[in-house]
Amino acid sequence: MTCIEDIQKYNKLIQEDRMYTFLDGLDDQFDQTRRDILQQTPLLLIEQAFAQVRRENTRRTMMMEKEAEDSFGLTKGRDNN
Repeated sequence: MTCIEDIQKYNKLIQEDRMYTFLDGLDDQFDQTRRDILQQTPLLLIEQAFAQVRRENTRRTMMMEKEAEDSFGLTKGRDNN
């Protein structure tokens, strides 16, 4: 092996280790997202994984706000008379 190949392998191992550490630190509510990320081949970059988790978090937040609006009768088109 050459030095360049060794460096590339080492960097890949470091990236994988960071990814596993990041995924291990996620709350249980992100189990499905964690599984989706781990099933992708090749393994995503940590920035891509973070973006996917953030997207899922935003989606969940929006859904919770929608449910809260529905429960208080705040949805558009509903007659409040």
